[in-house]
Amino acid sequence: MVKLTIVTNMHKKTNLKSLSRFLQILDGSFPSGIFVHSFGLEPHIIKEKVFDIKNLEIYLKNLIIDQYLKIEFVYIKKVYAALENNKLSLVKKLDNELGTYLTFEFAKASRDIGQNYFAQIKNLASKDIVKEYFSLIENKSCVGNEIIVLSVIAFDMDICLEDFIVMWTKKNLITITHLL
Repeated sequence: MVKLTIVTNMHKKTNLKSLSRFLQILDGSFPSGIFVHSFGLEPHIIKEKVFDIKNLEIYLKNLIIDQYLKIEFVYIKKVYAALENNKLSLVKKLDNELGTYLTFEFAKASRDIGQNYFAQIKNLASKDIVKEYFSLIENKSCVGNEIIVLSVIAFDMDICLEDFIVMWTKKNLITITHLL
């Protein structure tokens, strides 16, 4: 079970519409409106690189170490830090450079899914820096990669970094299990 920490105080209330939309998007069974990608698992199965539980374990271990720990978790942390320090230009840079670390197909999927999520949540932002970032996506100054868009809206909703990382990982692993 995921423990969700929502920071609130006497003057701030959690926007339940935003929270419910965000949790729906992070549900691994939620259709993204474009497609659900397998993080490369399907081609590995077709090419018989993953054909049993041992190979699947190796694949998932590599996915978690290489993709999550070395790329996605690093980007999430950098996005949160940039937003906390009011450095929108750094968020823009991170968003626009992320695709260079991914295969062409995965970079395209990240952009396409991010754009779809953006269309669904762009009016939910409450913090000025998040609204500014969303205007950069709207004006095509930012790519709008999935992980960046979702990190930004999680920050906007005061979801702590660690909780967002858990929700992101859970979503992706559930997506992969639907393929098996």
